[in-house]
Amino acid sequence: MALFDQMIGALVSSVTSQIRKTGAVGGLLDGLLNSPAVAALPGWIDRTMAGTSFGGLAGFADALRAGGLSDALDSWIAEGPNTPVEAEAIVAALGEERIAELAAAFSLPAGPLPGLMARFLPMIVDRLSPDGTFDLPERSAA
Repeated sequence: MALFDQMIGALVSSVTSQIRKTGAVGGLLDGLLNSPAVAALPGWIDRTMAGTSFGGLAGFADALRAGGLSDALDSWIAEGPNTPVEAEAIVAALGEERIAELAAAFSLPAGPLPGLMARFLPMIVDRLSPDGTFDLPERSAA
């Protein structure tokens, strides 16, 4: 599993490096979400978030719900259309401090992160829950 994590880490490092160089975040994320690597995202995201105050994907989902985005999150998980959210709603739900924490954890700039999350989070959650359920990955004890 360590080799796999290194491969995913290298892929993400390459993507974030390109983001910093070109600012072409949308195109890179679109490409990543349409690649076979998307199957590895839940585990990698959960492990990365484990080191934050969210504690992982489940805590992140809980924070979105507590911040007033339950209906939107439920629509992304369920089959059918995804409810859009605005960047301001992401900031209101999570707070600027936690947005900065996520940016640091994923080596992304904090400024555009709420807009990126508003644009891509519905698609990411939707793709990670194709059958209408969001099964969080089990984290192995390191």
